[in-house]
Amino acid sequence: MTRRSSVEFLVILAVLMLTDAVPAAERQTPLSQRGVDQVTTASGQKLLGAVVHRSRKEGLVLAVRRGWLEQQDPGQLKKIDADNLVSVPRAWRQLLERLDRWQKTLTDEDNLLRAALLAERERVRGLLASLEKENTLPKTDFVLVVVADNTVRKVMIQPLLRKRVVLAAWAEGLADVEFRSTRDLEGELKRGKVAVAEVNVEGLWKQLPPREQDDLEWLARKTLKECQYEEPVHYQGTGGLLLAGGPDEAGTVDLQMVGQLIGQLVDGDLGKLLESLGVAGTRPQKPGGIDPLVNLARRTEQAGGAGFRVTRFAHDLERRRTTVTSRFVVRVTDEIWVTLWQGSQTVAIGDRPQLQQRIARDPRVKPLLEIVKKLGLPGGDEALKTALEFGAATMEGQQRLDSQFTRFQDRYLRRLDGPPLWFQARMKVQPVAKP
Repeated sequence: MTRRSSVEFLVILAVLMLTDAVPAAERQTPLSQRGVDQVTTASGQKLLGAVVHRSRKEGLVLAVRRGWLEQQDPGQLKKIDADNLVSVPRAWRQLLERLDRWQKTLTDEDNLLRAALLAERERVRGLLASLEKENTLPKTDFVLVVVADNTVRKVMIQPLLRKRVVLAAWAEGLADVEFRSTRDLEGELKRGKVAVAEVNVEGLWKQLPPREQDDLEWLARKTLKECQYEEPVHYQGTGGLLLAGGPDEAGTVDLQMVGQLIGQLVDGDLGKLLESLGVAGTRPQKPGGIDPLVNLARRTEQAGGAGFRVTRFAHDLERRRTTVTSRFVVRVTDEIWVTLWQGSQTVAIGDRPQLQQRIARDPRVKPLLEIVKKLGLPGGDEALKTALEFGAATMEGQQRLDSQFTRFQDRYLRRLDGPPLWFQARMKVQPVAKP
């Protein structure tokens, strides 16, 4: 063999060795076609999973599948398991102390909540007893990898639609999810007659190990649990006008919206007429003044509550669509309120006969429609039709958001030691002076 051929042989061999060190699926599928997030650390390590939180204080937190980490870095997984063996029982003992203090504050009217807390206490005590006997923790399918914020070099967050495919694939137990394209994963799911949109991925949260909670996280979780037994006030509306409603007052938004739309579509002076006849909210509200959320927090506190939902809607007449946004806000200290959940839905205007008929029959809306018909204004019939279409689209958006909120509640109400409850949107509210 000549010197040149020997060199060529060594180069080819080195390339082959480097290639074999990388899993075949990873070589063949660019990250841009996959659905997993990738975090590159200062040491050059590349972590694949789902980013669940990032802040300067806590760093970047990535949910990583145990099986993947065991293949890629068994030493790191061993350290995480060892740390959990110390921190998890500490978190359970912390929870028991908090449950005992909480129960002492309950009254005779809190029987359902008291029963739930007793059941949770027994569950946690059982877990601690099992740990003391076996000296091992149940292995969760996912672990949390925390990377200090100043050691994060690069983060690739996948688009929501691709991420949804990965979550479905994890939930269905597909193999090598981290290295495969979303198209490939969708194909396997489809062959198994599984639709991505129909997969319940909430169970993945159960696969995260318990963790210690600071006081703010615990207070937020405590308020969320209390709201399970006492429905939080739900403010609804548009602009600066937010009306208090509840499960039996879902038509409040529809009345306000229908009146406002009719006033805009038929005649600029009609809004004033409808308002003079007692139809609230038919005149567009001008933004300004104190943040509406601060006012809602004060109103909620005055009513004796510690949490509220607020749902707003905005209509786009030109593009014929409506956007509904909702958030859930709770008090964690005397002055600090935080947003625990928020969502948004944009719904195109179309024919929704059942919802439109429901709005038209509402005893608060029906008189308004009759007034407009009696006036016989030009374009009145078309305005009524458009207003009801927007009302139906708004209701559909609300229903979607209500479903999302219910899933959020279920995620955190099953147990009080997890999953992690993070929040970033905070506001400071001066406490209401007590008489």
